[in-house]
Amino acid sequence: MKLIDQSIRNYHSVTVVMALVAVVGVICFNTLPRQLTPTVDKPLIEVRTEYPGLSPNEVERNITRRLEEQLESVEGLKKMISRSQHGLSTITLEFEWGTDKNIAMIDVNNKLQQVKDLPVLSDKPTLKSVSTDNSNPIMWIVFDKPDPKMPTMNQNYMYEIGEDIVIPSLRRITGIADVWHFGGEDREMRVEFDPYSIARLRLTYAEIIKRLREE
Repeated sequence: MKLIDQSIRNYHSVTVVMALVAVVGVICFNTLPRQLTPTVDKPLIEVRTEYPGLSPNEVERNITRRLEEQLESVEGLKKMISRSQHGLSTITLEFEWGTDKNIAMIDVNNKLQQVKDLPVLSDKPTLKSVSTDNSNPIMWIVFDKPDPKMPTMNQNYMYEIGEDIVIPSLRRITGIADVWHFGGEDREMRVEFDPYSIARLRLTYAEIIKRLREE
């Protein structure tokens, strides 16, 4: 009752305090960050391993499964999704909420170092922290030849224009995190070996392939 009595006697002070609280509340409400779709960044890590020329079945058998066997014991792992395609193995690791991505990256890298039976000519697995907030593209750019009657400007030619000219220009723009490019085929060269010459020079197919990849 004393508090009520004091409030009644000093109603001017109470009014001022209430007004200040209301003003502060309005200011806080106007400055409070708001998002239509709040950022929810899942703890995801992507492991990519390339071996150009390998079929999807060979990628699955020789790379993806061997990596999965080692990665399934990573601490805090919730789910693992793998995809094997022509010359590329992609494994996405989803961790429990609250997992520190930096520590998880170290754990995954340590597990990958223990994989010793990958193909000799395959690239080393690379790690990438995946941000779910930036996983959806914000723009699509489609290339098409100006004249359908121009046979030299086929799909692969347009692909090379995007690869050599457009993508480097886009990646130099401030604020662009990544650029994906698809729809064509990389240029390939077929090399036939002479087994007698290889035997005479005491070379192996693996050594020749390695040398060609270094050129």
